[in-house]
Amino acid sequence: MSLINPPIGQSMAIAQLEVAITQNRLASAYLFTGFDGIGRKLAAQWLSHQLFQDTSHPDMLWIEPTFTKDGQQYTYSEAEQHGLTAKSRSQIRIEQIRQITTLLQQSPLLASRSLIVIDGAETMTEAAANALLKVLEEPGRATLILIAPTSNHLLPTIRSRCQTIRFKRLTDELVTQVVQKLCPELIEHPDVIRFAQGSPGRAIAAWKNAQQIPTAVIHALNWSDRPIWDCLSLSQQIHALDFSLQLWLLNFLQFQSWQQSHCSRIFHQFEQARTYLSQNSQAQLVWVCLLTSLPKTQWQLPAVICSPCQPPSSQLPSLLESEVATELVDVVQQPTAEPPTGLGGRQTDLFEAIALN
Repeated sequence: MSLINPPIGQSMAIAQLEVAITQNRLASAYLFTGFDGIGRKLAAQWLSHQLFQDTSHPDMLWIEPTFTKDGQQYTYSEAEQHGLTAKSRSQIRIEQIRQITTLLQQSPLLASRSLIVIDGAETMTEAAANALLKVLEEPGRATLILIAPTSNHLLPTIRSRCQTIRFKRLTDELVTQVVQKLCPELIEHPDVIRFAQGSPGRAIAAWKNAQQIPTAVIHALNWSDRPIWDCLSLSQQIHALDFSLQLWLLNFLQFQSWQQSHCSRIFHQFEQARTYLSQNSQAQLVWVCLLTSLPKTQWQLPAVICSPCQPPSSQLPSLLESEVATELVDVVQQPTAEPPTGLGGRQTDLFEAIALN
């Protein structure tokens, strides 16, 4: 049995839990809020270890968002084990909340109380959230931990039944300390650490994500002045990536674009793209519109395989032989009026075309 240490840099949050454990006054429901990768999940694991001396106890249930593949539900970790690619947004579904109900209908087997962790509580469907509310009204001999970025991501009626424990971002020194121990090669990529914004987990995840992106995609994004045909080909390659990897790439490009220009219009374009991707819009069309609206932008993704960055081929991709490509070209090449003031312009017109499809 391995020892689970509390997360680094979260002494105030851990102190609250330690007092509750010592006084045997654990709340019936907690809400762990804060940035991804700063220790919320590790704190839940630490608490389970304090209660059960184990993270796979029969009186413990851990729930994560799932996505559908061939009629089956998979978490992202399960998908990785099976070599599957997620092409849709993951959610916590009502069937998973019913597992909680089933567990709570019986007394704890070995412990004095059960522990249920809902990781990614902000992804609950409406039906799942309503079902969870009924559980929180009568939790019985159990403690529930909801993990979400902020309390605003949850229904007010759910928030009011939870004791909120806030986790803060780490200082640069603490991030470096954690990264040096877990992923020392990241020290050579300060851009990735800055992107993490006080989250060691986000920095390590960014490095792992970068390793999954094909070198050709990295080189194409790192090259400025892309012609439209290369944007079409590049969008096809990005669309082939795992859905969560596409969202990460979008976030990383948005961060670097803001660092380079501090342009609110470009920032807004990325926000639009994220909204459409999350709404399961045509992902390839979203990427085409974004890339063609930023033809001169040169990003700096960490290249795992170091080789000279060459300009991508400008040959017309075979994609254009398909009906989808014809639709993309029609959207991208349609004439537009003079860009209006503010956040609009040609880019907004392109994204509006997505909403009409």
